[in-house]
Amino acid sequence: ILETLAEAYHQAGNIEKSIKVAEQASAANPFTIKPLLLTGEIALEKGENSKALEIARKALTRDEQNVDAITFLAKVLLKKGDKAQALAALEKATAGEGATLDIMLKHAHLVREIKGVADSRAILENLVSKYPQNTELLKLLAESQWECGDKVAAEETARHSLRIDSAQPEMHGFLGKLKYEKGNLDQAIQHYSAQISLEKDQIDGYLNLARVYQQQREFHKALDTLQQAIDTNPQDIRAFLTAAGMLKDAKDYSSAEVMLRKAAAVDPKDVNIKRQLGAVIALNLVHKSQQESSQL
Repeated sequence: ILETLAEAYHQAGNIEKSIKVAEQASAANPFTIKPLLLTGEIALEKGENSKALEIARKALTRDEQNVDAITFLAKVLLKKGDKAQALAALEKATAGEGATLDIMLKHAHLVREIKGVADSRAILENLVSKYPQNTELLKLLAESQWECGDKVAAEETARHSLRIDSAQPEMHGFLGKLKYEKGNLDQAIQHYSAQISLEKDQIDGYLNLARVYQQQREFHKALDTLQQAIDTNPQDIRAFLTAAGMLKDAKDYSSAEVMLRKAAAVDPKDVNIKRQLGAVIALNLVHKSQQESSQL
C-alpha cells in the first residue's frame, strides 16, 4: 500500500510526500527495491545525480541481479556522462531473467552510440528473430540496415513490417525514401501519398512528395503539394523555402519573393531567409528591367 501511495503522490507532483512515503515503505521492508528506486528517480529529476547513483548502488546491495535496479544504474551513469559503465550495466541487465524488450532496445541504442551502427544492427537482428511481429523493432532494424548501406535488406524489412501493419506512416515514408533514391519515382509517390493519408497533420510527407514531383518535372503538382503543407502547418517555414527555391529556379521571382516574405513573417530573425529574400528581390529587379528593355 505504501509503495502505491508513494507512486500516486509522485504522479500528482507532490514530491515531498512521495519521498516520505517511499522512505517509509523502504524502511518497512528492507528487501523491497521499488520505493528505493522511486526516491532515486526523484533525485534524478531534481538534478541530484550523485545522490541518485548512491541510491542505485544501495538498491543493488539488496538484489544485485534486479533488472530494474541495474537499468536505473545505467540511467544514472548516462546522466553523469559515463557511457561505458552504463553500457556494461545494460549488458548485465539484458542477460537477466527479467529483461524486457524495452531494456534490450535501450541496450541496442547505447551500443549504436558507443560502438557504431553495425554492432547495433546485429543486436536488433537477434531481437527481431525473437519478436518477428514487433513493428517498432522492425523499423529500427530497417533504419540500421539502411545506415549500414544494405538497402536491399532495409527494403525487405520495411515491406515485412507493412505486411504486419500497413497503417505505419513512418514506414511508408522510409520506403518512399528508398524508392526515391533508387529512381523508382512512381512507387515513391505511392508511399509518400500513403504517409500523408495516415498522418495528415505532419508536413514531412508533403515535402517529400513535392520533391518527387519536382524530380518528375511536374512543377504544378509540386507547388500544389507544398501549398497543402503550408495549409497544414503555416508556422513551418520549410514549405515556404522549398516553394521559393522552385519558383526561383523557374525564374518566377515575384512569386518566390512572396513565399520568402511569408517565411520571414513566420521567423523574422532567420538570417538565411533574409539573405535569400535580398537575392530574389535583386533578381526580380534585374528581370523586370530586362523585360522593360526588350519591350522598347
